[in-house]
Amino acid sequence: MRGLLLLCLTVVSPGLAPSPADAQASAVVTAQPDSMTAFAKAWVAVAEIRDKAHAEMANPRTKKLEDQARLREQLRKDIAAALKAHGLTQQAFDRLTTLVSSDDNQRKAFEAMVADLTSKKPAPTVP
Repeated sequence: MRGLLLLCLTVVSPGLAPSPADAQASAVVTAQPDSMTAFAKAWVAVAEIRDKAHAEMANPRTKKLEDQARLREQLRKDIAAALKAHGLTQQAFDRLTTLVSSDDNQRKAFEAMVADLTSKKPAPTVP
C-alpha cells in the first residue's frame, strides 16, 4: 500500500521530483588544493582582523556610535583587502566556508592547514 501511495504522489506531482539540474547541484563538491590553501590563509588573516577589531570595539573609549560605525567600516574594508590579497572574493570565501562546514574530509584538511599556519595542533575530532 505504501508503495502505491508513493507511486501516486510521483505521478500526480512530478514537480516534486528533483530535476537533473538539482541532482547535479547537490553533488559532492570538493575544493582544489590551491583554493583550499588560499582559503586557510585568508581564514587565519580574517580571524586576526576580527579579533583586533572586536578588541577595539570593546574598548570603553570607542563606545560612541560614530566610533563603532567607523570600526565596523574599517573591519569590512580590512576583510575585503585580506580576501583580495589571498585571491578570493567574498562569495568564494563564503562558498568554501560552507564546504568546510558541511564536509568532514574538507574540514579535516582545512583544520590541518590552519594548524600548520598557526603552529597549533588540530582540534581532536569525534569519530
